[in-house]
Amino acid sequence: MKIYYVANARMPSEKAHGIQLAKMCEAFLLSGADLELVLPRRRGSNDDLKRFYGLKVDIPVKRLPVLNLGFIISSLSFMFAYIVYLRGRKGAILYTIDMDNFSFIFLRFLCLPYFSEIHDVKKKTFLWKVFLKKIFGVIVINSKIEKNLIETFEIASEKVIVKPNGIDLEMFSGKISKEEARKKLNLPPDKEIAVYVGREVSWKGMEILTEAQKLLPDEIIHIVSGRPYQEIPYWLSAADLFIVLGTKKNEYSYRHTSPMKLFEYMASGRPILAADTPANREIVSENEAYFYEPDNPKDLADKISKIMTNPPDSKLKIDNARRKVENYTWSKRAQNILEFMKLDARKFGAACFLFDENKNLILLQKRDGNTAMFPNKWGFFGGGLEGNETPKEGLIRELKEEIGLTFREDELIPLWDNFFAEYNVQRSLFVIKKWIPESSMIIGEGEGVKWIPIDEIFEYDLSDFARKDLERFLRENI
Repeated sequence: MKIYYVANARMPSEKAHGIQLAKMCEAFLLSGADLELVLPRRRGSNDDLKRFYGLKVDIPVKRLPVLNLGFIISSLSFMFAYIVYLRGRKGAILYTIDMDNFSFIFLRFLCLPYFSEIHDVKKKTFLWKVFLKKIFGVIVINSKIEKNLIETFEIASEKVIVKPNGIDLEMFSGKISKEEARKKLNLPPDKEIAVYVGREVSWKGMEILTEAQKLLPDEIIHIVSGRPYQEIPYWLSAADLFIVLGTKKNEYSYRHTSPMKLFEYMASGRPILAADTPANREIVSENEAYFYEPDNPKDLADKISKIMTNPPDSKLKIDNARRKVENYTWSKRAQNILEFMKLDARKFGAACFLFDENKNLILLQKRDGNTAMFPNKWGFFGGGLEGNETPKEGLIRELKEEIGLTFREDELIPLWDNFFAEYNVQRSLFVIKKWIPESSMIIGEGEGVKWIPIDEIFEYDLSDFARKDLERFLRENI
């Protein structure tokens, strides 16, 4: 099964999102996935991602034509371009990432299973509600985002997986000696150096680092920003101490980020001094790192000075960090996500019920006693998809088999998707708002059908899943 990773991103890029995209595509490919990265064709972009990021494999890239007239126009044209490119690719899986708040939305209408990485909490906007309503699965970088999605959008917990960002252990394994690194970077061989690697932006708390620098000896802190990705291991090998920022003044920085540099620090064999934020605490504790009070430059400067004296617990923290980071490789992240997606094993199905809005009646089916799922229970019409059927195509076939009627695709109104972990089934649910007399139906499967008043429906012996879905439908529509 082919994965199309759709990303409204400029690639290659030294920014964290570019590194994350490239390393995840590499890890998916090395894990055996058949993947293609779908990108906009923007000015100055090139396809040599392997050389730029030092990858082990070439990433298959499809660049779609866009109008390079500013971000909004470029993004809108990319949306129409990927709709045309991906339409009709039955049997494929769509994968995306929240690069912005709108360019993903058309994936929802391609009638293909789609998954998304989400790296920040989301407000309950119309676009996010539409996108997440039928999503097959979400990959988030920490538990705070998971909680937000489940509570705000009523996403089933089994459809969300927490997978922090990762690391290439081979690249950051400390093979470069401090002497070699400092010589290459023209740094003094015997001076104590604290290194911060990352963008110089205020939402990370950059001004605190600048203020702390004034309280310390000249040039003890080195800020490494905008450097080529393959140069970063030299900076980490040259350091005596690593600094991780974070600020209470920015909610994303304080609670939701999953900084890739933290994992790289953990693998590089030096003490780590991190802002004491929930986001950083999600990855490390006192067992692996030292902490300073966020937004307190004096505490940051004092802790830097103290750690530079090589306290006795420093080696233990370094060793603990190295062991812990082995769980955060890009390879393990990709394998866990592929397992979550269950590309080779997940079964797909579609179900529906009929609803008469004028009479407030719902048509359900009573299942046979010998069926594997929900015997003798009242529930929905439908079943598993065959071959490369879309959910609507499969449901039309099932309705013909079960009650002898043929419906048009536009009569099937999508509601939401559910994943039933115990059956390994991903099911799309629809409603048909139409009255059809029972006498016109030819029963091909099940014990029978019945139009049931909505105020009596929960008196029937419903399947657990039908009960939950009907409760939600009536709550949202009646």
